[in-house]
Amino acid sequence: MSRGIHVDPRAGKITYEKWSAQYFAGALHKRPTTLARDKIVNEKHFVPTIGKRPLSSLTPLDIRRIVEGLAEHLAPATVRTDYGVLRAVLSAAVDADLLAVSPCRGVNLPAQARKEIRFLSADELERLAREMPEAYRPMVYLAGVLGLRWSEVAGLRVGRIDFARKRLEISETCAEVDGKIVFADVKTRSSRRTLNVPTFVIDMLSEHLAVGRHRSRTHLYS
Repeated sequence: MSRGIHVDPRAGKITYEKWSAQYFAGALHKRPTTLARDKIVNEKHFVPTIGKRPLSSLTPLDIRRIVEGLAEHLAPATVRTDYGVLRAVLSAAVDADLLAVSPCRGVNLPAQARKEIRFLSADELERLAREMPEAYRPMVYLAGVLGLRWSEVAGLRVGRIDFARKRLEISETCAEVDGKIVFADVKTRSSRRTLNVPTFVIDMLSEHLAVGRHRSRTHLYS
């Protein structure tokens, strides 16, 4: 108390389940896709194991056992991601003066092996595009040639393409969250970028839009 770090023990009597629900209800800083994923992780792994426990009863040993349980059936990268959710929830409890210190300390996470990335050759990319329905072939080239993520491909709008200068701007993403299509800003500042587009990809996008407009008019007057 003399150092000004005293936390009322009664505050930590709230259960993990109730506190995590409050945490996610106020997690406005999270992207919709991240929030949806974190909620699923919490409900699947943490609420069943410690949901009824008061926050103040959780110890570093409890957290280590949870992580060890995750490591038995999940890949190291997934364990690290899922543990990050638990750590965020309990760190927020410290910030809310429900706990004096987080029990997420002294946890040894499984080592993450670096995976070898396999890149498609130009011929393989073309073969993949040919196997796709015609309407989706441009998406293959946007991902394979420009290196766009799936959410960036899905979130690309016509207004972001400069056909004259052969450029496109990546400034938003699109994903499905709880059965709804959600547009959001790109994840980081470095993800917002302008890319030069090869002529054949620009021509493909132009033809794709022309076909789409023609089909729309045909449908309208049929």
